[in-house]
Amino acid sequence: MADEPQPTDELEARMAALLENHQKTMADIFQTGYEKSKAIADESVLAFRQRSGVRSQILDKALQALTTVTLLLVACSCAWGAPPASYSAVIVRVSDADTFVCERSDHSQVKVRLFAVDAPEVKHRLREKDQPGGQEALKYARDNWQGKEVTVTPKGESYGRVVAEVTEKGTEKSIGLDLVAHGHAQVDQRYSKSKPLLAAESEARKEKRGLWKDGESGVIAPWDWRKQQRNVRGK
Repeated sequence: MADEPQPTDELEARMAALLENHQKTMADIFQTGYEKSKAIADESVLAFRQRSGVRSQILDKALQALTTVTLLLVACSCAWGAPPASYSAVIVRVSDADTFVCERSDHSQVKVRLFAVDAPEVKHRLREKDQPGGQEALKYARDNWQGKEVTVTPKGESYGRVVAEVTEKGTEKSIGLDLVAHGHAQVDQRYSKSKPLLAAESEARKEKRGLWKDGESGVIAPWDWRKQQRNVRGK
């Protein structure tokens, strides 16, 4: 039996790129049904082998392990059910510029936290204090968004709140994008690097809107402000 060809540096780089592409393919099919996912996964493995030009038992095992794990996750996802669907609601109360109480058509209420944007904090407890720009952001959100009919698209959950994209019903205007564009929220890039959001924040900084009115110096990100306040309360 002939020895397996040893991959060169150039081939190893090509194999690494193909493996990365295979990983992306696995991620892309995660939301599809199991049978379709298996067919696409098998095709991806075959294409990888053909394009790499190298047959390796170790490589085959790595590919198979990656594919198997992905398909197991797909199977579990199908068993658990699809992510929550979007639903219509009315914003009945704004507690923070980025946090609303929404009422659904069945009159149930849900607390919604905007996805990937963070507004300056306002005081809720005795030992807390308002973050600069917090009250202005809260007023803007109440004046412009309270009472509006919206579409809520869940992304996850945090501290009992639904984390979601929220858009105005009919116009599809994003509340998060609107807050950022007016300088009443910052983009939390730990969760999203959305180009429209980042462009809106850049423009708000340039035009000195909202929390950027005095320039960028002295502006504290809300997530850093919360950390500071926790340290103060802990003393």
